[in-house]
Amino acid sequence: MNRRLTIWSLALHACIPACAQDLAPFTTPLDHFVVFDRGRSVELEPRKPQQVVVTRDRVAYTDDRGQLKIYSGEEVRTVDRNVGHDLLGSDGLVAYTTGPRLSLARATGPVVLSENASELSVGDSLVSYHDHMTGKLMLAWRNKVFQVADMVRTTDPPKWTTGRNIFTCFDRDTRSLQVFHRGKLTTLVDSLDAVRVALGSDLVAYFSHADQRFHVHHDMADQVLEEFQPIDFLAGDGLVAYTDATLNFKCWVRGRVTSLLDHAPTKYWVQDSVLLFVDRGMWWTMKDDVPEVIEPYVPEQWSVDGATVVYLDLNREVRSYRRGARKSVSREAAIGRFEHYGNAVLYRNELKFLKGAWKGKIREY
Repeated sequence: MNRRLTIWSLALHACIPACAQDLAPFTTPLDHFVVFDRGRSVELEPRKPQQVVVTRDRVAYTDDRGQLKIYSGEEVRTVDRNVGHDLLGSDGLVAYTTGPRLSLARATGPVVLSENASELSVGDSLVSYHDHMTGKLMLAWRNKVFQVADMVRTTDPPKWTTGRNIFTCFDRDTRSLQVFHRGKLTTLVDSLDAVRVALGSDLVAYFSHADQRFHVHHDMADQVLEEFQPIDFLAGDGLVAYTDATLNFKCWVRGRVTSLLDHAPTKYWVQDSVLLFVDRGMWWTMKDDVPEVIEPYVPEQWSVDGATVVYLDLNREVRSYRRGARKSVSREAAIGRFEHYGNAVLYRNELKFLKGAWKGKIREY
């Protein structure tokens, strides 16, 4: 999943990271750049930054002059003093471009991947890009770089997708679907004319036109879910939700398929390890393999992080739902919007005071 963040006019930063972390950046009315770090406020810059990316344990940003800096472990480090960076981030890493140059922001300093890169895609542990100097489709994982396809020799460019920790590439010339996972690039299916894929964490859900069946590939094993093409499907952390050919709504979890509805939902989403869907005007999820109503209405705003759902109720109070447990994040009503970063939630109350909620405690900035 790519994450490219900009500063809101409301002076909060939007991010939906993959794993829980507690760093929540914001900009004050006087343009001071501050991070809410585990219940306390730490000022990082006297002026608002140009770009911000939040990862699992870091806040990466370009300051007002365009220098790339990272806040981690209660200190700020300058990674690159050059200007004109474009940040890309995910939960596990920070990548950035300076013109056509693509680099990774490491603890030891920047690592240049390519001097002429385009069509970038970033996952939590993966960076894919087209290297125009070599004409190759490349993939960086940990401290290694892999060649996936030769873009120059192909008559029809490959189509690729980068997930959290998995990557797929449909090579039209070789008619094969390749998957990269945990350092290995293998051919998942061959003799293909077309394929539909959705990537989750450690899994690939796909409909193969070679055998006309719907599959999920997980933990090096392949399982057929349906004999016919589904209407639609989405993948997340250990789950795949889909509407089958007869409009039944189903979910695959831990090797087992569960029927949730005998009709298609109005709409559904898969984020991290949570499935959310709307049916008969109510807002549902799946708990212990059965549907459960979170609220009898659809919230105006909601956010998912890991297994936790944070949302505004009808009174515009911030509430949370996690595996059947409901909690009140803030008892203040009339909240316009909130931002959710792991265990931290930022919001402005009716009087426009900025507050941070963290593990049951409220702090006012």
